[in-house]
Amino acid sequence: YFGQRAEELRREALARMASVSPELGLLALLMPGRDGYAFLERLRGDERYRGVPVCVMTAGGDDYTRHRAVELGADDFIAKSASAVELHTRARSLLRQRTYFTCLNELNEKLERRVTERTTELVYEREQQKSLVVQLQEAQAQLVQSEKMAAIGSLAAGVAHEINNPVGYVGANLGSLGRYHEKLFRLLYAYRVAF
Repeated sequence: YFGQRAEELRREALARMASVSPELGLLALLMPGRDGYAFLERLRGDERYRGVPVCVMTAGGDDYTRHRAVELGADDFIAKSASAVELHTRARSLLRQRTYFTCLNELNEKLERRVTERTTELVYEREQQKSLVVQLQEAQAQLVQSEKMAAIGSLAAGVAHEINNPVGYVGANLGSLGRYHEKLFRLLYAYRVAF
């Protein structure tokens, strides 16, 4: 079954898997005329089956066989001569791991969404704070300007007061000076007339 026939069998196996949505794969690596390694590699290359745990059954338990299967994506090993109890135990363990992995992924996705939401909230709050800082700076500038104008107003009022006092004194005394002036000129006129 090498060559074209092996490829047809691999495609057929993948097509059957797509119709049943497997939760666990049990794969014999060494089969007469078939290549379990190529199937495993193809299985792990398909996005739909990346999360499906695969237990490899092999008659040869040597390190090379196990190492190569791990490199291609195997999750566990079991000897072809294993008992039904051992097979059942390994299958349950792999399914439990998958459940934990799925839960962990869901929790990670929720956490990432929450982090994204919180980051968005923090960015919004930061922008609001920047806006408030700008408003406070503008209000402070207006307050400083208002204080300057008030100080100028007080200064102008003080200057006006300092000018108004002497001017008022002079204004008030101009009438008296006018009367004194008039009396003085009458006296001078009388003195000229008399001499």
